[in-house]
Amino acid sequence: GNPEIVRHGLDGLVFPSNDVSELADRLRALCDNGELRQRLAMAAQARVMASFGIDAMVRRYEGLYERVLARAA
Repeated sequence: GNPEIVRHGLDGLVFPSNDVSELADRLRALCDNGELRQRLAMAAQARVMASFGIDAMVRRYEGLYERVLARAA
């Protein structure tokens, strides 16, 4: 889920899915604070590229294949 992907305050803002008031507070904070928006956006982009980009996917597949081959040997 989202809390496993988005790290609150580091690369996004997390709130309970049924809490409209918290959502409004988070959106207000983003609207009012350009530095916060920029910092979260840059951190989120870097995390996506490092953790979920093609290079990360290839590394995970390579690791999986190596573990499978090690068991077969």
